[in-house]
Amino acid sequence: LYVNGNLVASDNSHPGEIVRTGGELRIARGRDLLEEGYDGYIEEVRLWNFPRTRAKIRSTMSLAVRGVPGL
Repeated sequence: LYVNGNLVASDNSHPGEIVRTGGELRIARGRDLLEEGYDGYIEEVRLWNFPRTRAKIRSTMSLAVRGVPGL
């Protein structure tokens, strides 16, 4: 997980693709909507369909998302 271009967390316990189930993608919330979630605001989230390096994330994090391949 990168915040403002800096790696703040990493977890390889579930390697592989994110499986599309047709359900909701929940960010900062568990399966149960009553679980405690993230205390704050998330202004922007970008999900890529391939791995990206820190340098690539930092170089494109301020660009408009329109026309960015893989986003």
